[in-house]
Amino acid sequence: MRGRYRNEESKGTPGARPGFRSPAAAVAGGGGAIAVENPYATPRVAAVRAEYPSSAGSEALASRGSRLAASLIDGLAVVVILLPALAAMVFVGENESLSPMGVLFAVLSGIALLGFAGYQLFMLVREGQTLGKKAMNIRIVNYSDGQIPSGGRLLLMRYFLNSLLGQIPLYSVLDVLLIFGDERRCIHDYLAGTKVVET
Repeated sequence: MRGRYRNEESKGTPGARPGFRSPAAAVAGGGGAIAVENPYATPRVAAVRAEYPSSAGSEALASRGSRLAASLIDGLAVVVILLPALAAMVFVGENESLSPMGVLFAVLSGIALLGFAGYQLFMLVREGQTLGKKAMNIRIVNYSDGQIPSGGRLLLMRYFLNSLLGQIPLYSVLDVLLIFGDERRCIHDYLAGTKVVET
């Protein structure tokens, strides 16, 4: 009886206990029992190379449309902030002086404008972005190395100097028209050595 059981086991007939062979033995022998993986072995995980996005942005230039939209968003934000001051004009009395309510509106508008300017300045120095650029997922970077420009370069060359040159007739028009070049850079980009890219 025992001999018969062993024969059935070796032939792999139904009901017989499957014999255990190591994976190496199963491969070498080519047949017999099925190789069973060790359930206590460390799980195999496919190696994945970690890729970290650049803090400065991508190499893709921002589209002209996204740059225009960013400028419009920044301008609209300023208009909204100034609305209380504009509303204060409604409260001007017959003696052409502001009423208490008008003064309150003007003060609130001034505080909000200062807060917005501080936010814009902070974001420019830290991220190379304004509110509008952040909304459009674009940022200002150095043309040479793609890193976020220093605060001095951004404020002095890209904004302050550009504002002074803006007093020259037709300068503002030329500044905007240069964005239609292959590099999509305005005059203020060339002044500061910057470009605008997608994040």
